[in-house]
Amino acid sequence: METRVNQKSATGMLTPKELAKWVLDGYLELPHLVPQSLNEQVHKDAKDSPQDAKWTGLELDLFWDSSEAVREVHKLPEFQRILNGLMGADHTKNHSWLHITPAGQEVSQTWHVDQDKSQVQLIDNKPWKYDLLTLYFPHDVPREMGPTLILPGSHLRSVSGRDLSRYRNFRGQKHLSGPGGRIIFTHSLAWHCAQPNHSDTARYMFKIRYDRGKMQTGLLGDQDISGIDDYFRKNTFRHPWIDEVDTNAGRVQETWNNLR
Repeated sequence: METRVNQKSATGMLTPKELAKWVLDGYLELPHLVPQSLNEQVHKDAKDSPQDAKWTGLELDLFWDSSEAVREVHKLPEFQRILNGLMGADHTKNHSWLHITPAGQEVSQTWHVDQDKSQVQLIDNKPWKYDLLTLYFPHDVPREMGPTLILPGSHLRSVSGRDLSRYRNFRGQKHLSGPGGRIIFTHSLAWHCAQPNHSDTARYMFKIRYDRGKMQTGLLGDQDISGIDDYFRKNTFRHPWIDEVDTNAGRVQETWNNLR
């Protein structure tokens, strides 16, 4: 069963457990973050928006500029806590995009990484040097509607960027299906792809990319991190597709040390 993050830090930062989960998985899922009335208004705005012929969505920032409701979603205190807790100081909004997957869409995306996806090599990227993607689902997204597919732990993997598109399925991959009002914060090196929509209803997902300013360090302040070493011992190799045990453990520890 997926472990959901719901404990809040009294400091306004991430909790140590949240940061540790981010280091291992490359994403945090916040369920029930957005009030239902606000979800309904965003969903209405999305359905009323001019729809591009391309299934990937509207032009950059068009929906952000036109929907007051979606801007209110991203001002919510809990959203801001996680955003600032993961990005540290001086981050900037790069762009936003309303993804639209029409009813009956049979085409899926290939696995890809938004950061440097046009480049051949991802090998030299360090998992503690990341930008951030936020994925907001304003309505319920059952499996058949084609929610984004993500591979937990993939941000720790060294790979040739063009190789990602050759893969189809992995043990441990996760469909981001679930109720509306969820926002998923994903590492910019996490592998992901949109899925076909087999329902009779269009699927909407709103994405923002944030670029880091200063390097993310000292994200926990002086919070007590007791128990985190034990958490890593129990969970570092929980993703079934990871077989490079020593390499993965080293990258987990190095990432944790840099961020905290």
